[in-house]
Amino acid sequence: MAVMDCVLSFQEENHITGNMVEFGVFRGKSAAILAGHIQAPERLVLVDPTDQIARAPLAAICPSFEFVECPSEGFKQTDAYRSVKGRCRFVHVDSSHAYRTTFNELKLAERLLQARGVICLDDFTNLNFSQILAATYKYLFTTWTQLQPFLVTNEKAYLCRRRDFEFFGRFVIERIVDEMAHRGLKDLVIARTDVDPEYRAIYLRFPLPGEVGRYYGHELYKQHYDRP
Repeated sequence: MAVMDCVLSFQEENHITGNMVEFGVFRGKSAAILAGHIQAPERLVLVDPTDQIARAPLAAICPSFEFVECPSEGFKQTDAYRSVKGRCRFVHVDSSHAYRTTFNELKLAERLLQARGVICLDDFTNLNFSQILAATYKYLFTTWTQLQPFLVTNEKAYLCRRRDFEFFGRFVIERIVDEMAHRGLKDLVIARTDVDPEYRAIYLRFPLPGEVGRYYGHELYKQHYDRP
């Protein structure tokens, strides 16, 4: 929740506006984070095959949210999709976690994304759903995608277009630890042990017992923290 808030706030700080879409809503807890960052005329579109949203608390935050009752596979055929295609600054993928669904959702999310937009994948490192990793890397390395992960946590992965990697990567390296501390999560660590052009993502985590400093292996990997 805090990381999502950091990324959304960073976009707003840089005057990046646009719609938000979430695939897989359930009761609406993560949707509430998105809703708290919606400013007119931005739109929040929530997509799920079943309607289980706690509507009253969500509507109190964002009265104008839109719910589309369909699986993500059917969203492309809706008027809502056509109206936000290429105009989204944040897309949260948190639906069935199935391999084929995740692959197709990445394709769909990329079409929704605008300049300096972000795709957030839920349960990326949860090996109970290891198919998410397989689907993600198949998409990244076997299609003509422009997506690239810039941040990974124990819960989610954050992706942007390659041309925007410097923008978001610099924020993660230089500021995200402090931004998380402002949200009550102190002494976090970022880890980066390779900067291959094909993969340069940064890992944000809690410190290990006895670990000090904000950079993992700083003496060995110092050059990886100097620039995005």
